[in-house]
Amino acid sequence: MVRLAAIAGAASLNVAVGVGLAAGRTALAAAVVAVPALVVGLGALAASTRGVLVFAALALEFTADPVNNGLELPGGGDVTIFAADVLALLAVVSWAAARLVTPQERRPGTLHTGVLGWPLVLLAVGLVIGLVRGGDLYGASLLGMPLRLAIYAGIACAMTDLTPRDAYRGIVAVFYVGTVWQSLVGAYYLATGTSATSSLELSTGGTRFLGITIATYLAGALVLALLNLRLDRRVRWRALHLFIAALATFGVTIAFTRAVFLALAIIVPVLLLGSRRLRGALLAYVPVLVPLVVLAALVVPLVAPELVSTLESRLTSSPGTDSSVDWRDRAYEVALRGVDEQPVLGVGFGRQSTFYVDGQRNLIEGDPHNGFLYLLAGGGVLTLGAFLILIAFYLRDAWRRLLSARDRTERSLVVWAVSTWFIFLLHAVVEPVLTYPSMILTIWILMLLPALVPLRERRSGSSRPVGEQVPVDGADPLPAAYRPRIGGRSAA
Repeated sequence: MVRLAAIAGAASLNVAVGVGLAAGRTALAAAVVAVPALVVGLGALAASTRGVLVFAALALEFTADPVNNGLELPGGGDVTIFAADVLALLAVVSWAAARLVTPQERRPGTLHTGVLGWPLVLLAVGLVIGLVRGGDLYGASLLGMPLRLAIYAGIACAMTDLTPRDAYRGIVAVFYVGTVWQSLVGAYYLATGTSATSSLELSTGGTRFLGITIATYLAGALVLALLNLRLDRRVRWRALHLFIAALATFGVTIAFTRAVFLALAIIVPVLLLGSRRLRGALLAYVPVLVPLVVLAALVVPLVAPELVSTLESRLTSSPGTDSSVDWRDRAYEVALRGVDEQPVLGVGFGRQSTFYVDGQRNLIEGDPHNGFLYLLAGGGVLTLGAFLILIAFYLRDAWRRLLSARDRTERSLVVWAVSTWFIFLLHAVVEPVLTYPSMILTIWILMLLPALVPLRERRSGSSRPVGEQVPVDGADPLPAAYRPRIGGRSAA
């Protein structure tokens, strides 16, 4: 009977697809095909770990652009669906399904962190009020981009099954593979003189070969490689970490994103000053690194002379001669217009504003390339204040988790999450980060990762419970966390 039912179901599915295609309703046919796949996928996620959704979310920007492009729903007005939406929805639905169908002793739990408490509720209230006002005043969709700043917190449902070790292992795999791939992409566009992004013309002259967004992720990969270099003492693994750090540096450089440059100029020195082991690891490779740096300094000006001149102009150009500075000043002014009359609730999300720079018309819809002003303009002090409170709760929680960490895996996870989060937030000051779905989802993952580290009772100045064995300095458990496993054992 089960086999007959399956055959009948498959036949019905084929008929539905055929009718949809014959009627010219390809979207309906695609939906009919997608429903069984979603049902099977939800069943698999409910029965196993949902952590794969977290790693898929982090990998979105390392893939091709079509993966992150939105899909407008037919007949859905201004509603657009993104891959990040699907992953967040799968996380919530599969978690709920697992809670309903699995035995009580195996039901997924929840993340206990203040980030998911009343500050998130306050932020959601502010966003909804801003969306309602925007819908009344400008006809903006109530399911617009601002709502994602709150609902993407649902990715926490995919993190309840993860341990710090599993999370760190998956993050290393995603960012290392993604860095290699994007370095190949960047090398191709550099060799052909083309660009991977439509925003290729730099205001200071020259061409951007990799996109602004991917530069932020590559900066996170660089921080991750440095943390691993500090932790791993085996030569072959340190060589791998240095290689990834070099590739990430290459990618960040050819993206020419000054906000990322600034963020790394803050984070990398802090890591070096705060870790004697990292300084020692780098010094050990000085005999190898110095000749390579000298060789690069000699070869790059000959092979790609535009790289040197473009980088120099990006770092030394005066704000008075930079057209992007003037653009942002005008955008900030028009975005905040009227906020002084509605400081608490703002002017609503979705307002379109026009301004001119050098006689050219520019149109923005809410975000003036500054996420904080975007929240202030659309949702007023209520929304921006709630977001700042959320940030304060996150930093406090991350600090507590760092103090509570019992090994270097947990400490590295917290440090990497906060460092990469800082890069994203600093980037949000000058780019539309808080209106980009995959980046919003990544920010939420970074804000939730520290919650994977349990809060343990601290006794006698230690975060470890009494009786717990303290790992010796040379016996770092981290390397096994990111080495591939063979037959259930670490392939060291």
